[in-house]
Amino acid sequence: ALMIVDSTKSLLWALIMLAIVVYVFAISLTTGAADWSKAVVGVDNPAWLELVEASADPTLVQMHKRFGSLAKTAYTLVQAMLGGISWGEVSDLLMEIDVISPALLLLYVAFTMLAVLNVITGAFVDNALQ
Repeated sequence: ALMIVDSTKSLLWALIMLAIVVYVFAISLTTGAADWSKAVVGVDNPAWLELVEASADPTLVQMHKRFGSLAKTAYTLVQAMLGGISWGEVSDLLMEIDVISPALLLLYVAFTMLAVLNVITGAFVDNALQ
């Protein structure tokens, strides 16, 4: 039991690092989605957000559902990382914006799944064994 308590400090710092990574990618993707949504409904319209929410365009509705705010984007990114939603579906949606956004999502998924989560697991196991 003492080993688990000792490893929580490393786990906490690793989770903070993961949260920072999610936050940085969420800012970029939310900005891209908002700019695309404004362009679809009209940039000059001050009520663009209400037009997006009331739109009949399924792509625009999905974009707002997944990337309509920073919290929604972070939630979508965490789902894509943990398998709650297929990152391919999210990537297909981002292809409507440009090719940079899906590439950024692919970089995020690869980085979090291959690097960050393995480092978290390794640090937790290493501290538990010591």
